[in-house]
Amino acid sequence: MKYRLGICGLYFHIGAVTGLPEDKVKLAGIADGKYPEDSIFFNPNVDPEKFAAERNVPLYGNYMELLDREDPDIVAVYCVDSQKSEVIIEALRRGKHVVADKPLCTGPEQLAEIEKAAAASTGSLALLLPFPCSGIYRKIKEIIDSGDTGEILSVRSRRAYIQKVNARPKWFFTKQYGGGLLCDIGTHEYDLVRYLTGKDAVEVTAYAANGKIKQFESGEDYAHALFKMTDKVFYSLHLDRISALNSVGDQSSMEIIGTKGQIIVPIGSNTIIVTVEGSDGPAEITDFPAVAIYDELMKDYLAAMETGDFSKRFFAPQVLKSVKGVLAAQKSADNDGKKIIIQENIDDIARTSSGNAE
Repeated sequence: MKYRLGICGLYFHIGAVTGLPEDKVKLAGIADGKYPEDSIFFNPNVDPEKFAAERNVPLYGNYMELLDREDPDIVAVYCVDSQKSEVIIEALRRGKHVVADKPLCTGPEQLAEIEKAAAASTGSLALLLPFPCSGIYRKIKEIIDSGDTGEILSVRSRRAYIQKVNARPKWFFTKQYGGGLLCDIGTHEYDLVRYLTGKDAVEVTAYAANGKIKQFESGEDYAHALFKMTDKVFYSLHLDRISALNSVGDQSSMEIIGTKGQIIVPIGSNTIIVTVEGSDGPAEITDFPAVAIYDELMKDYLAAMETGDFSKRFFAPQVLKSVKGVLAAQKSADNDGKKIIIQENIDDIARTSSGNAE
């Protein structure tokens, strides 16, 4: 079967869907606005009219026109973060297969409605979270699952992004439209830790603020969160868009502590350092393949489409657990570190989103 693809919005990572095999996916149309350069929604990276013309597909001014006129099988959602839920819910209501860039949405109330729509839909919902496709993280998962490091007790991760200020639309720098730092890149990190440990958060306390980058005056450029996971696993998350500005190269790192050993990925390294009980000392591991993570993820996505098996980790309902955890962290940060109890039912988070969790 050759799937018809409709793209709603052209912000960030669109290459993941525009590069799909032409013998399996045909681009049917695009929905995006044409904004002047002084608009908060102006896209400095892509001209929608040129993008559509180069691919010989129609450009529509809104997603409803695209859905009505082209009736795509797959709807890819790359619009303004705070507006994604509206598109996702409508596409799911029509039985479409939805694939979205992170963040899925910017608030727990939106997530509750998406969850209901996904449960009732004959289509599917996937979120592009590719870090578990990486060779280095697959190797870490293999080490953890082998039991060599024992039961996992704690995880600490740091992700520092170089902020390309001039390559981002202005809305990205606002809480109103972008949701916040934890909501955005925190989704990648929390989902990765869920993948590695098999644990879900039960409560979280978080803080976020603006420290340096003037374009984030109404947003955030650094954040910390502490998650209490199931089985008393603790996860500490550090995010920032500052330190990488003063450094050369990747500033990300990870440390995993188990009852029999530890796993460390040093700052900016493509090396895993493993220390286990009874060993002669730390062992460095570098023999894992380089993987184009978005290509790998989309290969798995198309395989799931062809088989109808939507049980993989990046499909709902599994992926909604990752979104739920980071939205709870963002709500904690928005309420000056108020502890948020993460309920099983997403509706419960929505009700406690003011920070009044016990």
